[in-house]
Amino acid sequence: MDRQQAKKLLEKYIAGRCSDVEKAIVESWYLQTDFADDLPSHGEIEAARKLTAKALPSKRLSKRLWPRTAAAASIAIAVSAALYFGHPNRPKLKTASLDELRNTMPVRDGVYLNTRNGPTVNLSTAKYRTIRFPDGSGARASAENLDYTLKNETSTVHTLTNNSAERFTVTLNDGTRASLDIGSSISYPTAFSGTSREVNVTGQTYFEVAHDSKRPFRVRTRETVIEDIGTAFNIDAYGPEVLTTLVEGAASVRAAHIKTILRQGEQARSTSAGIEKLNADLESVTDWLQNDITFNHELLNSILFRVGRIYNVSFIWQEDSLKELRFNGSVSRKKKLANVLDYIRKTGPVDFVAIEGKIKVVRKK
Repeated sequence: MDRQQAKKLLEKYIAGRCSDVEKAIVESWYLQTDFADDLPSHGEIEAARKLTAKALPSKRLSKRLWPRTAAAASIAIAVSAALYFGHPNRPKLKTASLDELRNTMPVRDGVYLNTRNGPTVNLSTAKYRTIRFPDGSGARASAENLDYTLKNETSTVHTLTNNSAERFTVTLNDGTRASLDIGSSISYPTAFSGTSREVNVTGQTYFEVAHDSKRPFRVRTRETVIEDIGTAFNIDAYGPEVLTTLVEGAASVRAAHIKTILRQGEQARSTSAGIEKLNADLESVTDWLQNDITFNHELLNSILFRVGRIYNVSFIWQEDSLKELRFNGSVSRKKKLANVLDYIRKTGPVDFVAIEGKIKVVRKK
């Protein structure tokens, strides 16, 4: 979700026009701020209210919620204040020398489950066990998976957020599997009812949908809705476009009152203005499921966008023309940042230097 859409969602929350899923997303942002006991002053909050388009928090370290009687506007403004002023516990970009930056490992900031009616659960270190929630639902949890295929008599919305560079998979009540990449979240009912199945996602998620011809499966992300009855597809909603890639079967994608059908190997790029259908490079789209960074004739700007997200580092450019360079190759995202930078340096006319805690991309001399 980009800054402008985050701002719009906060405005809907204040106005009381959010759906249950959207409310869960906003409240999960609050959970990720870890500042319930250390709020800014009233004056600071008022200043932050006018600057709600600042970047969303990426680290989840919350300990408790405000009382449930807190006003919706207070939560939204508090979230805005956190976005603007930051928090001392939020991960900061690495500083000092390039050698120190090179030793950076992929982000490991945890996986968290917001149950809304109960405590937030840290799943990162969970041993295999069955969890029973206050709403009566249950799931089996481990450090890599969360499984809702237990028989749940009641249904409520849960939100799962992955803040680590290793994928985390949730198996929904109908048997559908959703794998989340770093900086991604999914909101879903603990049990599906009615004539359809529906979830909301941010970031990147890979779905393996359980077949049910009588109940279509719908995924909402920003203005885009993806619908099918049982296929496999990848959704990348990190950037301004939503990229939906069909890996198996067929699915429909709808945005801006336009609908298109995807077949295996096709990709839809959707925005509020419409949809463009392209042929997809399935290897590079799904590389993250194997913990790889694969680039087939890919722009350097796009490659380093992914690298920055995985390692929590920021890149700046000596000249914009370097962004247009294209690279081929593959490197493990389990290794140090040095492995990625060295690979790119060896295969193209670029080098990297550290400047004020960021990595500058320069033309190789």
